[in-house]
Amino acid sequence: MYSSGPYNTAELDLEKTMVFIDTVDWGTINSCGFYGGEPGIKIPLYNQFISLIPRDTPRFIITDGTWSRTKWRTNEFVEFAIGNKLQVFISATPYHTPHQNLKVITETCERFPSFMVKGDDKIIPMGRAALDTWKCSFRCLWDERPLRFALKPGGAIMFQSCDGIYPTVQTYEESFSHLLETYTQVITRCQKMREFNLLRSPYGVL
Repeated sequence: MYSSGPYNTAELDLEKTMVFIDTVDWGTINSCGFYGGEPGIKIPLYNQFISLIPRDTPRFIITDGTWSRTKWRTNEFVEFAIGNKLQVFISATPYHTPHQNLKVITETCERFPSFMVKGDDKIIPMGRAALDTWKCSFRCLWDERPLRFALKPGGAIMFQSCDGIYPTVQTYEESFSHLLETYTQVITRCQKMREFNLLRSPYGVL
């Protein structure tokens, strides 16, 4: 998602992902998402990983909508999404809309309630949008939404409940319970940084 492109062929290791998935306490999971590269052009690959997730766990997918340009790809993608009970978010950023058939996407969203257009969100400083510096709001300390983690090709797990550069908290060769321990360490560090900034500045958090 953050460094995708035609020359990036990195993929998750299925066997190692399976081992990590077996350690997950699914009773604590709000939902599980799949994205980055484009799922619509590698449906068989995505099916392998989606099949690892319990059927009663809510699932979503983020797509660039390029499948809308041909009828057979649209049919294939819709069948894939419906069959896997996926909530589908179609990106509407200026990078993606020139490569979509808006009429087809509109008709698909009207026909299937699980399909919806995802607005042009504020881009966080990741990947191509990366910045040398950014203003941290300490989102991880106040955001009440479920915590977000991302498993990347190569096995790194990122902490995404952040408005800065997502830190890597562990790899998929360590357990889910260990992930929660390392998350606690990240939060403790952020709390100390926030307290330091409040003490340092008469204007509050920098």
